[in-house]
Parts: sequence; C-alpha cells; structure tokens
Amino acid sequence: MANRRVALLVVVGIFVSLLSGTVTTATTSALTLRARPLQVGVLSDDFSSTADGWILGTGPCGLTSRCLLLDHTTNGGTSWARVPLPARLRSNANFQIRMGYASPAAVGGLSVRFANPFDGWISGSMTGRVVAPGFSNGISDLVVWSTHNGGASWSAATPPSLGGASSYFDLESSATKVYVLGAEASNTNAVVDSSPVGMDHWTRASVAPLSLPAGGSQPYGAMTLSDAHGWLAEGNDRGVTGSAELNAKGQWVPWTAPCASVGYSMAFPEASSPSRLTVACQLGGYGQSPVVGGPLGAKVGSTWLRISTNGGAAFHWGPQIGATYADSALILAAPSATHFFAAASSAPTSLTATFDGGRHWIRVLHGDIISLTFLSPTFGFGFGFAGGYGTAAEAIETLDGGHSWRVIAK
Repeated sequence: MANRRVALLVVVGIFVSLLSGTVTTATTSALTLRARPLQVGVLSDDFSSTADGWILGTGPCGLTSRCLLLDHTTNGGTSWARVPLPARLRSNANFQIRMGYASPAAVGGLSVRFANPFDGWISGSMTGRVVAPGFSNGISDLVVWSTHNGGASWSAATPPSLGGASSYFDLESSATKVYVLGAEASNTNAVVDSSPVGMDHWTRASVAPLSLPAGGSQPYGAMTLSDAHGWLAEGNDRGVTGSAELNAKGQWVPWTAPCASVGYSMAFPEASSPSRLTVACQLGGYGQSPVVGGPLGAKVGSTWLRISTNGGAAFHWGPQIGATYADSALILAAPSATHFFAAASSAPTSLTATFDGGRHWIRVLHGDIISLTFLSPTFGFGFGFAGGYGTAAEAIETLDGGHSWRVIAK
C-alpha cells in the first residue's frame, strides 16, 4: 500500500473534504489524543510497521529559533526518542525554517521514509543552501540523506541524474529498492534514479526521460509502489505529461496514465495490491476538453473512479464521486479492494471514506489531511491540519481501518 506524497496535494490545490454529487454522508467520528502526543511541528511521518515509526518536524532551539528534529518510536507512538541529525543537514534545514520555506505544505518539502527499522531517507528540496554562516546560494537543490543503521548515522546520497539544482518530486521504497523521482537541472525531463535499500549505490533507472509540462503551474510528480511493482505520473495542473510502470523485471517502462483517454487530468493511482489500482479521473481535465470513452451519459467536469484488476494494463469505470468541475477528487489511500479514502475540492474540509467500493461515503475526520498511508487494512497513519489548512500540523494514526483516529504528534 503506497505512501501518499505531500507536494502533489498542495500543487493541485486539493485538500480533504466532503465528497459531493452522488455521494451520501454520515456522522463524523471523533479525533482523540494519545495520553502524551509528541510535541513537535510535524513536517512528515512514516511507519515501517505498527510499532516502528518516525516523525520529522521542527521544535524550539534557543529563545526564538526553531530547528529540524527527528523522533523515533518503537511502540506505535506511546513514547518517542530524539535522533541526532548530521550537522550539514541541520544547518541547511534550519535556514529553510527561519526563511519560512519548511512546512508540510511546501512543494518538495522535506520528508522522511523508512523501508524497515534500519534503512531510511530524508529527502526533498532545499531552497537556498547555506554557503557561509548567515548566507545562502538562493538555489533550490534536491537533497537525499540516507541511514542504514536506524538513524545512528546519516550520509548525503548522490543520485546521478538528480544533482544540485534538480527539482524534487518524490521518494518511495519497496522492500528491496528505493526510487527518487525529480526533474533534471535542465528542467526539460523528469527522471528516476534508484538504489538497493541496504546501501547507497544509485543508478539511472531504465525509464526513458519523461517530458515536463511546457506551461501551467510548477511541475510535480509521484510514485505508487506495491511489492515490486510501481507506477508514476508527473505533470502539473494542466495534466499528466509523463507516466511509467515498474514491471516484474524491475524495469520502468512506458505506461498510459489511467485518465489519458478522458482529458489527462492529473491523478495518481493507489494500490491495494500489485494487481488492483484505484484512481479518480475528472472528465475533460484542464480546459474541460471533449471526452472520448467516458461513462455513458457522463458530463464534462464530473469525477469518476477508475479501477484496474490487472496491474494498470486496463481500467474500468466505477461510481461517480463528483458531479461538477468544482467537485474534483483525489484518492489518498486504498487499503483494500472496496475501502478507499479520498480528498475533494468541495467544503467542508474533512477526510472521507468508502467501505463499499465508492457507492457510499462517510466523513470520518474533520480537517485538511495532506498525507495518508496504510500498511494493512487496519493500520494507517498520516498528517495534516485538523484545525484547517494553515494551522499547526498534526500526525495521526488509526488501528481500526480508519473508522477512528488519534493524534500522535502535534
């Protein structure tokens, strides 16, 4: 089950809200607190199991300053231990924080990922690397730091295609490989570099260069991994301009994005297994182009589920989940074949879920949730703004498949 990236929600301008159109609603469940939630300004969170988790955030360091922090739990968030970070990463990140660049809503903002309790990465974009005390070069750089001993030490990784001044899109890992997706420094192509999980041996992935959009908003992209399979898409608010599939041989090969035939709306599939994908497509996409091959009688601007049962080779139409262009939706997670969580552009902002394949939806949590991941049908975690976008971010988890949630850091 795939991690959901922070940046893609921010660029699209979509936050979790109540779905409209053909969807019904029910009472919102309460958000409870851990007895002692971790006190930190949340930037990103990740769990490699129900017990082993990490939160990257900010906290006080001195009378007026805030600094980058990393905390680790081995008991599901009941208690946390602070993990030292390398001086160079802290220096550059703390400059981001002072300048206001570091936030959960920042495109390419720093995030933490762990494939297991030992192998993990901190990655993202640094807007202005510190070149002398108090001075920055003012250039946005893609950065990847890795650990292979559970955070005891960290090293700066060097993906060969994505050096300084490259743009960061996403980093995801399977049990054996880690992949980073970004745009080359020339800003003409998006590329993927990869490395074995247990070491830093980065190489250019086999995918051909993917064209970046020629106009519109800032480009972005994301990857979805399920076991050894994966899918990626990149583009911007005007639609997908590049997509690829990670096949059983470990090769990134050309793949047609699931919304291509109905307007190329920017959408990322979520995987409940290597063979089953779910995505929400808005018919017409940017500019509300004429639709070819949409559901019978469907209107331009409406949003429908598309579902694949053969690993993305073909998709069939599911229920409508948005009736108008203003009701566009984004699937955040698909823990099972009938169990999805979605973000939509209509208000009030909340986390919504379906437990019957999209026919009926309930609002399970108020607030703007901008990242959501499930490791099993019952255990999930994420973070966002329970008080609405722009308030302090909180990290949340569920142990019952998303029916109830609790705050583990705020």
